[in-house]
Amino acid sequence: MAGSLLPASDRTSAPTGASEFAPALPGWARPRVDVALAVLAIVLRVVLLLAPGKEVSPRWVLPEELHRGNVARELLTGPLLDVQDYHHAPNVGGSLVVAILAAPFFVTLGENLLALRLPSILMHGAAVFLLARLLRRHAGPRAALAGGLLYAIAPPGYLLLSITAFGTHAENNTFVLLALTLYFELAASARGSRRESSFAFALGLTSGFATYFGYSFVPMAGTWLVFAFVRDRTFFLRRWTAFAAFGAVVGFLPWVRYNVLHDFAGVLAYDVSLIGSPPERNETYLGKLLWFTFVYSPRALFLRDWKHFGLQWTEPIVALLLAAALVSVAWWERRRIAAAARRVLTARAEPPMPTLGLVCVVFVLLFTIAMLAARPVSWAGVAGIAHDGRYIAPLFPFLCIAAGLASERFSAGGERVRRADALAVYFTTSVFLLGWAAQLDVRAFPGALRQSAVSDHEFARWFAWTYKTDAGRLTRLVDGLERSRDEEVRDGTLFVLGQTLKSRLIVIPEGDARRGRLRAACVASLTLLRARVAPRYAPYFEEPLAGETLYSWERRDDYWKEREARGAPARATNSRRD
Repeated sequence: MAGSLLPASDRTSAPTGASEFAPALPGWARPRVDVALAVLAIVLRVVLLLAPGKEVSPRWVLPEELHRGNVARELLTGPLLDVQDYHHAPNVGGSLVVAILAAPFFVTLGENLLALRLPSILMHGAAVFLLARLLRRHAGPRAALAGGLLYAIAPPGYLLLSITAFGTHAENNTFVLLALTLYFELAASARGSRRESSFAFALGLTSGFATYFGYSFVPMAGTWLVFAFVRDRTFFLRRWTAFAAFGAVVGFLPWVRYNVLHDFAGVLAYDVSLIGSPPERNETYLGKLLWFTFVYSPRALFLRDWKHFGLQWTEPIVALLLAAALVSVAWWERRRIAAAARRVLTARAEPPMPTLGLVCVVFVLLFTIAMLAARPVSWAGVAGIAHDGRYIAPLFPFLCIAAGLASERFSAGGERVRRADALAVYFTTSVFLLGWAAQLDVRAFPGALRQSAVSDHEFARWFAWTYKTDAGRLTRLVDGLERSRDEEVRDGTLFVLGQTLKSRLIVIPEGDARRGRLRAACVASLTLLRARVAPRYAPYFEEPLAGETLYSWERRDDYWKEREARGAPARATNSRRD
């Protein structure tokens, strides 16, 4: 076993990952059921968008999506900034990717929420197909049907996340499952073959780009690297590794470019370090783990009552069933887990063959460690809305994989075991379907087709908060507005920018030692913009007066009335369209 991930006998005599989860079908034959599951997932989500309930676009969720829609429109009409300046946040490259993917749908369907959300829905459909194919090949048809059905329908917490144009947690699972597929293909390739090199490059390319897309991919990258090390301690010297590394570099180039242009802002998440965040408020890591496992995760299912069907009581039952499936898989893989541990401790131990169950267990372990190390769990909401449960989204496909593996295993047991397994699958899928129905509101038809996916106000607000102290981008924005935007958009954008800068000066008093640098930067931005814009906009960028009121885009007239009441000159030119 010099350079391949599997010994030669495994590569030639058995399908990838063959274990007690013996594949019922060789290779990638008969994809019709897997395609049907993917189509089911897409149809359920499109129907929900056409008849959306109140939870489909709650609170802060829709404004974030509108940013993606604004970016898609910018790309079609001519961007004011460099394309990568449109990241919603420095650590979310996927927010730009889904906006780029939405642009063609804007051309064909118009600037509505259905067009904006279709890329995310199609990505979930692809993820369902990949998950079902993995289970079919490495376990059997029952596993593919059970796990694929659970993932296609999904609980409302994940369902609503998968129809949201975030470009983060749910969409990233498509890359995770693609990488898992490529890893098993690589592991089954003959040593030194062109096939091995091709899959190694594809795996590296996927891993590099997926990490730029969203950092929740990192545990998956760690998983296949762990298996590569367990199989061959000197894997980094092998030919396939060079192809994988080259692919990773190519895929990671967007991250490098963005961070070079933005002072490596991508190593932070909302101004907090991504690594080594300590527990908050006297928490312990054990307390965070227990809270995440027994409080946050069940509530993230977001099962709500539908008509006369009470569903909220099912949350702990469904969570328990999924957890039981994962624990069962871990128990069945215990010998391989022990063999992997011995292999790490001593090179003389025989390396275990990677199986889908073993990969599932290792990923869940690495994800949990990353979750505890990266951010305090208490920072997350507790499912006040469905999207509060987004931090468990990377785990959900692996819970479905575990459920599929368990179903395949139990189907080979006695009559009572088979009946209990069938009851568990039927119960969970029925609860998920009722949860989907609970989110529908046929009175809202045609829903997303008539909801705009763009907002000039939201673009102004996002830009003001993101680049309020960036002199270069402020200058490009002002010049671009003057050159290619109409008077209403120009006036509103500059007004919101000025009000945002003033708000920082109001909440940060002079002499504030901790935030003094930010205050000084905001003052410098006001000075720059006051000199840069046309004279009629200059008042927007005057430093705030004592007691001055801040106004929204829609209330610009009230701003001018208050200004005139203070004795300031009236507006020289009415720059707004009637």
